[in-house]
Amino acid sequence: MNVVSLLIELVAYVTSVVLPAFYGLLLFSDTPDDLPSETIGLKRLKLEYKILNDSVRQRENSLLSSGSIFVAASLILLGQAALVTTNIDLGVAALVFGSWFIYSIWLFAYQLTTVKLTSVTFGRLRWLEHRLGFEAHRMLIHYRIPIRKWLWFDGLCALLIMGNPLLGLP
Repeated sequence: MNVVSLLIELVAYVTSVVLPAFYGLLLFSDTPDDLPSETIGLKRLKLEYKILNDSVRQRENSLLSSGSIFVAASLILLGQAALVTTNIDLGVAALVFGSWFIYSIWLFAYQLTTVKLTSVTFGRLRWLEHRLGFEAHRMLIHYRIPIRKWLWFDGLCALLIMGNPLLGLP
């Protein structure tokens, strides 16, 4: 084996372990659920509720739009690497690592921050609902599937698993 092949193998193995572990650690990091109460007027409570509710809607739509772009781009790169795999060279490695990089940038910089911010926002919305006397988001918390945030993690693992054989790794 030459030095380039060894380097590609080392980067692939390290990436396949470090990225999922780092995402899992960040996902389990603590985010405040309910914010402390304040004495504010009813009109301000309603305005805050509307603003936070609109921000959640906009954030979820942006996450879906950006996700479809970044996930598709990473899958296209990985598919291109599969098409040109005749021998393991720097071109194939660049396509596979590029696929992993694009997905990871979206996953860590956008999706993870969106999940954390949405969790905090829902905590505040539930608190506001308690003060305003209704239960829209407090009721939905039992139906909001927590596995959603792990779905994108599974996508990362799938990309890593599919990319390793293209690099000639078991």
